[in-house]
Amino acid sequence: MSIRRFSLSMLDQHFEQLRSAVSNTEGHEGAGYLFCARSVTDHQIRLIVRSVESVAPEHILKSSPEYITICSESYVPAIAKADRLGQSLVFVHSHPTGYPDFSAQDDREEAELFRTAFIRAPDGPHGSLIFVGRDNARLIGRVWVDENNHTRMEKVRIVGRRMRIFEYLPNGELEPRAWADRQVRAFGKEVQRTLGRLHVGVVGAGGTGSAVSEQLIRLGVGEITVIDEQDLTATNVTRVHGSGLADVGSGKAGIVQRHGEHIGMGTVITPHQGSVCDLSVALKLRNCDIVFGCTDDYLGRVILNRLAVWYLIPVIDMAVVVDSEGGTIREITGRITILLPGTACLRCRERIPQDKLDAQQLKRTCPEEYAKRVQEGYAPELEEPDPAVVMFTTGVASRAVTEFMHLLTGFMGDERTATEILERFHETEVRVNSRRGREGCYCCTSSKWGKGDERRFLDLSW
Repeated sequence: MSIRRFSLSMLDQHFEQLRSAVSNTEGHEGAGYLFCARSVTDHQIRLIVRSVESVAPEHILKSSPEYITICSESYVPAIAKADRLGQSLVFVHSHPTGYPDFSAQDDREEAELFRTAFIRAPDGPHGSLIFVGRDNARLIGRVWVDENNHTRMEKVRIVGRRMRIFEYLPNGELEPRAWADRQVRAFGKEVQRTLGRLHVGVVGAGGTGSAVSEQLIRLGVGEITVIDEQDLTATNVTRVHGSGLADVGSGKAGIVQRHGEHIGMGTVITPHQGSVCDLSVALKLRNCDIVFGCTDDYLGRVILNRLAVWYLIPVIDMAVVVDSEGGTIREITGRITILLPGTACLRCRERIPQDKLDAQQLKRTCPEEYAKRVQEGYAPELEEPDPAVVMFTTGVASRAVTEFMHLLTGFMGDERTATEILERFHETEVRVNSRRGREGCYCCTSSKWGKGDERRFLDLSW
């Protein structure tokens, strides 16, 4: 396995707790520890914060605005705890004077700390973070891969009502491309650079997924992973962006890739013709920063919802329901739900009908039994296609991408805290809400948040 990248993700509440831990009223350096689960793929090792501890004042041997020294009575128990939990340890301190990198003093202190760490907790990697500036506004990090060698932490994600991303850029900040000028005028250069470094997953490449993908490409997102198991049919062409009748029979995910290459803005698009309900496919989403759920598959939605909780990867799920009878539209509702730890999951919101979820699971695991139950009237028929029209699917996709940009920039204002948007096209009305999950559900059980890789992926039977 060739590991190319290291990153870290934490919830906003852990970020604030940590920032408080490293703050010092005298302007001296402060310190704390992060205990992290792991996500290990061929492309990335991601440390996922599970808990935060402050370094007790009595364990700080020396501290000033320029340096800090911690005694072994602090870090040895922290290392033992990480080993006991099977987690990675991340040491965190501050540079209140604004020194922008790891200092020679940091190198000496950390060499001793992580030499001990790999003796007592050999299942690394372990790491270190620095808050830079008197207001602790910026983060830099590195990962110790063994007791002698470290490498830069390329990305630190803070996940909550907003998503903040701190990145290490070895070649400095690149100027946005000329084609992004109008977007830069709206959101600024830094947002455009962030978009160019994001890896976004899109699950489903139909009416909403193809429209989401096209907008992400034109926004300048750096990398997109597209997942869809279906080939394009003639009735898909009316709403699948980038497709034509000549594409009928081609995989939908591949159509997105070809369309992106035609647009030519440099987005790296990786298509996967498969189902997110298959373990080998679902595992690929662990490399993403954010995921869009554009699938009609209820089981797929359950998997994406758990991905958001287990890996701290925000998921923006969407659906369009057109209620029509005899060619007359009675109701058209678009839904966009932002899925994060601590917010209500789709099942708590009753967005997933239990009978259809059970039927999809049965059809996937035992198609003969499913067919028998349909025939006997004990299971719902899943084959009947629902109405779908391009302006409604595209409208919901645009609203979802708008929520994505708010997540990154907060342009709608701090008072905007909704996690679900319901667009009722037939009434020209938009409703928003924010809900917590039901007691006992994984979505609001903090012990489930950020668990990362486990023996059973997402604690599901595959």
